[in-house]
Amino acid sequence: MNPKPNFLQRIIAAIVMQRPITRALSGITEPLDKFFLTLTGRRFAISQIAGLPIIELETRGARTGLIRTHPLMGVKDGEKIAVVGTNFGGENHPAWVFNLRANPDCSVHVQNTTKKYRAREVHGDEYEKYAVQKLTTYLETDVCKKTPSFLEKLIKVNCQQIL
Repeated sequence: MNPKPNFLQRIIAAIVMQRPITRALSGITEPLDKFFLTLTGRRFAISQIAGLPIIELETRGARTGLIRTHPLMGVKDGEKIAVVGTNFGGENHPAWVFNLRANPDCSVHVQNTTKKYRAREVHGDEYEKYAVQKLTTYLETDVCKKTPSFLEKLIKVNCQQIL
């Protein structure tokens, strides 16, 4: 979905993916991505500086029924897109996971294209397939080679459910 990161993106990613900085950024990354996506007409999210493939997931709130938009890393598999509810390695899933469980119909915006999807949780072999794809996508950004703590985080968060 995105080209491989350039030298500057790899340096920024190496700094940002350090454990204390990741913790500090976990609460502001989504709002920053939303701000930059709005500011640039959906062309650029701040997470793309690290070379991550960003999608916009539009869900309906589980309690409120309101439309919510979440910039996330998405892994393409043909026409399918896998997203992972890692919440920056936190113990709990992010709100959008609960939204999709309650209302699985959603929209995904990727590079000037919006498509409708029906979300579902995956298990077993399919889970393993997407877990490997997600790790491979991260590894292709060269972030893991530069930041061992990021690889540890991936191993931890990869144990959570993929939707």
